[in-house]
Amino acid sequence: MPRERSPNRDKAFEVWRDSNGEISNREIAIQLGISEKTVGGWKAKDRWIEKLNGVLQTNERSTPKRAGAPKHNQNAVGNRGGAPLQNDNAVTHGFFRKYFPEAVHELLADVAAMSELDKLWMSIQTQFTAIIHAQKVMFVSDSEDHSDFQTKKISGESMDVEEYERQWSFQKQANFLSAQARAMSELRSSIKTFLELADESDL
Repeated sequence: MPRERSPNRDKAFEVWRDSNGEISNREIAIQLGISEKTVGGWKAKDRWIEKLNGVLQTNERSTPKRAGAPKHNQNAVGNRGGAPLQNDNAVTHGFFRKYFPEAVHELLADVAAMSELDKLWMSIQTQFTAIIHAQKVMFVSDSEDHSDFQTKKISGESMDVEEYERQWSFQKQANFLSAQARAMSELRSSIKTFLELADESDL
């Protein structure tokens, strides 16, 4: 029989949401009389950041509003309202903004706001999704299934020379099983680490 959901799970999110994501996991834990790891686990599993971004919208914007660095972020010291929008503090003194393309700046800001447990849980989800997707991408239909890959092409005045390498079904399947074994090993390791960091009530 599944364990009953803790009523503090929803309360913790409400406290965090009402603070616009500025309150720390430790402060929430103290308020509710639970462990900080429990709060971190709920935050990752229940996707608090995505939920908050989904409600922080104005009539003028269809995308989530950015609130700059969190209130207690060290990079915002000396600034009453937190770091201003689009500042470079949250990306290590502008290093990422200087060298990374503009398209990833918003992603980096989101990542900077995530806890380590959040990042680990997202990594686990991504790993497992990739493993499932590989079942289709690396599918071998039968023993006659094969793929031809061009390895060389030489163009001359009189003729063109092309060389191909054929990979038979047993080779494709062997490569798939080897890759899957490595991926499953990494997934198990990530899950083990998450279980060590997360509280039992997160499960």
